[in-house]
Amino acid sequence: MSENPTHTPQPNQWQPTNPPAPPVKKKGWVLRHPILAVGIGLIAMFGFQAALKGGGDDPTTAAPTTTSSPAAAAGAKTPAKPAVPSEPKVDPDDVGNEANPVTIVEGKAFDIRKLAYAAGWKITSSDFGMELKNLKVTNNRDDRDGPFVEIKFMKGNEVLASLDCTSDQILPGQTATLNCFGTDPKPKGYDRITINDTF
Repeated sequence: MSENPTHTPQPNQWQPTNPPAPPVKKKGWVLRHPILAVGIGLIAMFGFQAALKGGGDDPTTAAPTTTSSPAAAAGAKTPAKPAVPSEPKVDPDDVGNEANPVTIVEGKAFDIRKLAYAAGWKITSSDFGMELKNLKVTNNRDDRDGPFVEIKFMKGNEVLASLDCTSDQILPGQTATLNCFGTDPKPKGYDRITINDTF
């Protein structure tokens, strides 16, 4: 006698105690490999974006062309080169943001958009990374505010190490000491220290 799952059992007839499990539906590749899927998606998105922006030579980095003329060979004066346009000025409201970090010197005072950071601060290494000691900020803005900044140790365009610093919200005229944390040890060979808002 064959078992028929659609068959209704009769009274006093044997019934299985564990009915057969439904077939397991296999998950798709994307669900089985979400990290790889996200990575491939990001690469594709950035590749598409780069393709839209195009490429080519930057006219400011192209090699200069020289021409030789009989007048130049005879020692005639060449006309003056046109002045190179200066780089655009940074809007004062953008100074110290992520795109426009401010270069600072360890221990020296500095101001960023009406937040005054006092002199006397020091960065040291510990077993847990870097420690920034005694960095105090005074709020000279019109409203209550508090910094949330990132301090980076740079060598050229390479970030060697960084610290994140924050303080409580402080009223205009109040001063607070920043709390800073970073797991990187203080690097050697950096050429500058920069600071920028994290948000």
